[in-house]
Parts: sequence; C-alpha cells; structure tokens
Amino acid sequence: MKASKKRFRIGAQSDPVEFMSWLLNTLHGDLRTSKKNSSIIYNCFQGELEVVKEIPNKGFFEKRENGDDQNKATTADEHADVILETCRMPFLMLGLDLPPPPLFKDVMEKNIIPQVPLFNILKKFDGELVTEVVRPRIARMRYRVTRLPQYLILHMRRFTKNNFFIEKNPTLVNFPVKNLELKDYIPTCT
Repeated sequence: MKASKKRFRIGAQSDPVEFMSWLLNTLHGDLRTSKKNSSIIYNCFQGELEVVKEIPNKGFFEKRENGDDQNKATTADEHADVILETCRMPFLMLGLDLPPPPLFKDVMEKNIIPQVPLFNILKKFDGELVTEVVRPRIARMRYRVTRLPQYLILHMRRFTKNNFFIEKNPTLVNFPVKNLELKDYIPTCT
C-alpha cells in the first residue's frame, strides 16, 4: 500500500490493468542492473511494436483546392496526399480492442452475448489491418508486432466511459486451451 502511494488498497476496487502496469514498472525499477536499463522483467515481458501512422497532408489538399500546385515545384513529402510516420515502441502488455456489443435484443427478447475468437482480435497487430483514430488528429494506424516477449500479457479493453456512465462490453473471447501458437497470426521479422 505504501509503495503505490495509496493508489491501490486492500478491499478497494481498482483497475487491474493499471495495477499490473504499476507492478511491472515498479519491479523493473527495483530489479534493473546499474549498468543497463534492463531487468528480468523487461527480458521476460517486453516486446516491440511497429506503428505506422498515415496522416492526411493538409498542405496538399489546400493547394489542390486553390489550384496552386500546377506552377510550383514541390518536394516528395509535400506532394504526397498522406504523410507516413513509422516508429517502434516497446510494450509490456498488449491491449486488445473488443468489437462493440450488439445494440438490439434477439428474437427471444434476451440480450445476445457475442463471442469472438482470440485470433480475430489479434488481427489488429498483423501490420495490414488499418485502424482509424481521430485524436489527437485524424490518422490511419497500422500495428505490427516485431518482437514477441517470452511471456505475452494480453488485456481486453472492456470498459468505455461516456458523459453519463461507464459501459462494460460483455463480449466473450474464446481462447484455445492447448497449443496456442501465435506465429501465424502475429508475423514477426526474422
């Protein structure tokens, strides 16, 4: 309780993803070697993710609307209608997005609890599926896992907040019980 500065208390409900993140980072801080920024926590749980962001080039669209692009010589970056930004970032936990729950009830007037296989929600990280984001600005993102850790921690984003309340996504995720092999679903660089 003291180590977390009273963020996590016995008997008080907290976000488990936030707790796991705090625990891994605290253990890494306490167990890292003085020479390097490495520890057994990072050796076991840290993977690498390549993020490709496609951002619409506003300058290109403004020139096109004004008709200014005919007489001016532009560089390749200014002439392209999208700007590509690629970065590699480490991760300790991989966040999976669940499909939205159904809005309507079935014929029997009961809520349908949807089910989705784990491999369907892992397709986000194959490097081909495009995810649209609007914040901080409109962009299209592609994610690819370039290095899998020895132990992969997955977390599902079940809760969404709006102005009035917190909604829980009831979608069930079907995990294979034996022989979970990710090499076909998450391509890695060799």
